[in-house]
Amino acid sequence: LIRNRAEVKKVFLTEYDEERTLAFLKKESYEDGVEETSVKYVINLMETMNLQVDVALDALKIPEEKRPAIKATVEEQLKERV
Repeated sequence: LIRNRAEVKKVFLTEYDEERTLAFLKKESYEDGVEETSVKYVINLMETMNLQVDVALDALKIPEEKRPAIKATVEEQLKERV
């Protein structure tokens, strides 16, 4: 590390962008929260309205690209309850 101090310092100063890193982490955290909330809503609809998972996803207008992950989490959580 001491031998390559100048290179390490250069990489740290030029390649690490704290603002960009924090923005990425914030976005990722937000998306996780949205998915978690969506899962709760899907389960609530399924239980209160006696809907199948796909119908609940339709009712909530969950985008197609997010459905597989949400559906898998819903099914996993419902299995854990049994």
